[in-house]
Amino acid sequence: VGQPIAGELVSVTPEQPAYWCGETVSLTALDQPGWLFERWEGDLADPADALLPTIEVTLGVDRALTAVFAVDTSPPVIVPGSVVTFTGLESAVVEWSSSQLTESWLDYGAAGGALDTRIDSVPPGGALQVDHAVVLTGLDPAAVYEFQVTVTNVNGSDTATGILETETPLRVDFNTCDPADVLASWDLVD
Repeated sequence: VGQPIAGELVSVTPEQPAYWCGETVSLTALDQPGWLFERWEGDLADPADALLPTIEVTLGVDRALTAVFAVDTSPPVIVPGSVVTFTGLESAVVEWSSSQLTESWLDYGAAGGALDTRIDSVPPGGALQVDHAVVLTGLDPAAVYEFQVTVTNVNGSDTATGILETETPLRVDFNTCDPADVLASWDLVD
């Protein structure tokens, strides 16, 4: 099996220290962030297997096999329906998922204004992720906010959501004459 370079990996199943002549093993070319399996090269028992990420190899003769990987240039995608917002009086949590391991951030601001505050979901130099979340704090309870999520993969391909909107729930207190207003926002315990 050829030695993988950075970003490429081949796994052997079963993994053991020694194999007997005639034993069959599976070789699987595993895509790593920023790379995609392209083909096998070398002494394949069946040339039709060249494009399969997992191949079976019967041991017994010397053979050289190399998994060839290509740079993944496809942009990541924010998984449809994955952007979820949980709001509090002065804060919000925004969660989302991407189709690839990515760095990601959220830009936000008051509705109608600039999206001038950025929060990274992956710290600089941190491990890339598929699932992302950020916490927005210090929000005005009476304001509506707009935000945009951006994800970028290891090759610099990126994508962003359109402008999304969220608002914090207004504080409701018992200083009202309409019990429906109170019951809509508070649970009566005793």
